[in-house]
Amino acid sequence: WTVMPRPDGSMLIFTYQTQAEYQFLDVDLNTTSGLSRIGPYGKRVVDAISPGPLVVPPDQTLQLNPPSDPGWVELDLLLQQAARLPISMAVLSGLAASDRGLIALKGCPRLEALDLLSLPNNITSQGYKAIAGMAKLWDLSLTLGPGVDIAEFAPLKDFKQVRKLALRTPDLAGIPVALKGWTSLESLE
Repeated sequence: WTVMPRPDGSMLIFTYQTQAEYQFLDVDLNTTSGLSRIGPYGKRVVDAISPGPLVVPPDQTLQLNPPSDPGWVELDLLLQQAARLPISMAVLSGLAASDRGLIALKGCPRLEALDLLSLPNNITSQGYKAIAGMAKLWDLSLTLGPGVDIAEFAPLKDFKQVRKLALRTPDLAGIPVALKGWTSLESLE
């Protein structure tokens, strides 16, 4: 992929080989199209797609929406290249919402928000360890299927910079022990 900053503050990006959808976000992670963020199984607003060229407007970042099941060769390439883009939010489902996808996504240095829709057993302690390594992440949404092993959350124990947490799973009876020490939480859903 080719990433070229332009004199007006925008960024020209030429993508190839991998499919994904993107939305433009302002500094508060709101879509600039005026619509609220909607997950991968609802109505979506798409500002740009890959492969192809896209221009990120000045002072804006990208929300990455990879396809749910593209196959690992394509997904690995997409997430490797995404680390070079101004990605501030990612919405992952299917294959991408797994240990391997999270470990690859950890390479995105500007990632502030993560929305995961994962199947049971797709994320183990290795995936949660990758989340704990995302230094700028402050908005985390986890939608997990039945049968989730809450003990797998242990690597998140010291991950205290999260200010907004949405945790959805049918088996959850309370806040997992690993998350109880999060002192920066402003919003819990």
